[in-house]
Amino acid sequence: MDYPTSWPWKKEAPMQGGWLVIRPSQEAFDEYIEIVKEGNYTGGFNNQAGWGGLGYGGWIGGAAIQGIVAYFYGHFHSNTYVELDICQYNQVGANVFWERGEHKGKCKKYARNSGEEYDCTDCRITDMSLVKSVHYCGCKKPWTCPIARTKKNERHRIDVLDGFVNLTTCNAMHKKWFELRRDYEDRMVHLTGDTSVVATRRGTFHPEIFLDYCNGEGDYIPIAFPEQMHLK
Repeated sequence: MDYPTSWPWKKEAPMQGGWLVIRPSQEAFDEYIEIVKEGNYTGGFNNQAGWGGLGYGGWIGGAAIQGIVAYFYGHFHSNTYVELDICQYNQVGANVFWERGEHKGKCKKYARNSGEEYDCTDCRITDMSLVKSVHYCGCKKPWTCPIARTKKNERHRIDVLDGFVNLTTCNAMHKKWFELRRDYEDRMVHLTGDTSVVATRRGTFHPEIFLDYCNGEGDYIPIAFPEQMHLK
């Protein structure tokens, strides 16, 4: 679920549309079509808004996939899905605590079970060794060679000003991406014998994070694709 974009008072949370594992079903697809055609969606941010007037909406993507999938499985098929740990699968690394007003400090994951209230794991400090997949969103895309914001309006930079993400964790997630790129290139050199694949390793911008694939902020050295390589 996409708890970082939800609110403590919302009984329903959005489905994170960046990562889904499904078993294809014509029956389920047809049911989705009927829900969309009916269009029973109410605007607003309370627990009576959204799909079916049941609170499935209001957040980012609420009228689209992040709302309708939550509605489909949360309301119609509540015993047919498994929710995974968002700090390990599709890790965004974003804040799950509300930071203003009367709900300040409360977990954005609504307490559905007794004793669960405000019991949230902080994904901003999850160790990379526990992460299975990453969604580069709040931390920005690694191939933009991003740095931390210094002003509110710098939307292209990592949003650390209000604690939305943790810079150390974002840097670790970016570094992992570049390590995977390096591993890919090394394998392609072994397979093709084309050492020009690694000739791009000349970047000098924060090599402790971006290795040697960035020349500056937004100045990424593109990866070589197989069709550009010479077979040995």
